[in-house]
Amino acid sequence: MKTLGDVFDDQCRRSPDVPAVVSGATRLTFADLHRWSAQLSLTMAPHVSPGQRVALLLPVEAALAAAAVAVTRVVGVVAPLDTASPVPELTAQLAELDPAALVTDADGVASAIAATSDLSQPPALVLLHAGEADVIERRATPARALSSDDSPPLLQLVAHSPGHRGHVVRSHARVLAEWKALRDALDIEAGDRILGCSGFHSTLFAALCAGVTFYAGQTLPPREVLALLEREDITVLEGVSPLFATLADLPGRGKNDLRSLRVVVSSRAPVAGAEASAFHRRFGLSLRQVYGSAVSVVR
Repeated sequence: MKTLGDVFDDQCRRSPDVPAVVSGATRLTFADLHRWSAQLSLTMAPHVSPGQRVALLLPVEAALAAAAVAVTRVVGVVAPLDTASPVPELTAQLAELDPAALVTDADGVASAIAATSDLSQPPALVLLHAGEADVIERRATPARALSSDDSPPLLQLVAHSPGHRGHVVRSHARVLAEWKALRDALDIEAGDRILGCSGFHSTLFAALCAGVTFYAGQTLPPREVLALLEREDITVLEGVSPLFATLADLPGRGKNDLRSLRVVVSSRAPVAGAEASAFHRRFGLSLRQVYGSAVSVVR
């Protein structure tokens, strides 16, 4: 049975020089990500046993992809966290997850340290930087491990919102099937360039599993999103309702060349009919609404 790591390795062998993730001025190929994830798995291996959770406090871009693949290489359970969560919420999430390790970057390290300071059994803290990884704190006692009839163990998608924490644990086969369904729902084709603006991490992994380029746009202001759509000939835009409303209202109507853009998808919250109509009038494109791996068209 293939794991996320297996599928990723296959893509790296097929297209090592293809850009995998673009974030600002950083452009990493599949080969770059492969090297980073391999190095991270070596750093993580002494601290993570099979079936133990590894929490990822990382933005939806290259670091998250490298860390998730690295966790599967050491047969750990991937547990992504929301970087926008306040420290008390992160502390509560980590107390429930009981991860063997917490992986973060320079932007998240202060929150990670604050969130783990009151835990009776804090996880090992792994800091990512410039394609490398360092363990800056170690866990004193073993963490809980999950088990499954599906071998190797599991991937965990942690859906958190204020006041509600849902731990959705699935096998590799199930998650890969869902990402393939999402890829089909997004009509992802070879050579696509996907701009992800919602923080929906499944879009990142669906792109990587398909061997196409993912552009990280969650923190970009709308004007920069529009400029990036033109400059990079983006073919698939994935975002949220407020972004589409703002893009439709930006000045410069009729001056934008979005001829490469063929699929626009809203994830998370539904798009109001008025917003969808305004976007269609401005850009001539209908909005699709993705619910999990299902898709509908909003006109």
